[in-house]
Amino acid sequence: MQLLDLNKGTQSVDTYLHHAKSIVDALISINKPVLDEDLVIATLHGLGPDYLMLHTVLTQNPSLPDFTELQA
Repeated sequence: MQLLDLNKGTQSVDTYLHHAKSIVDALISINKPVLDEDLVIATLHGLGPDYLMLHTVLTQNPSLPDFTELQA
C-alpha cells in the first residue's frame, strides 16, 4: 500500500503532504477511506530522521493533530 511506503526523501514538505493527500483521495475514490489518524501517523513516519523531534513531540501528545493541522 502506497500510504505505508510514504517517504519524504528530497521532496519539499508541501509536495510530500500533497502526495500523501492524493493517495488518500485515490483510496476514497475506490471506497477505501483512510482514518485521519492513520494518515497522520503514516505521514509523520515517512518524514525521516530530519523530522524526528517533530515526530516525537506530536506522537507523545494525548491526541494527534488532524491532517489539516499538520499541513498548516
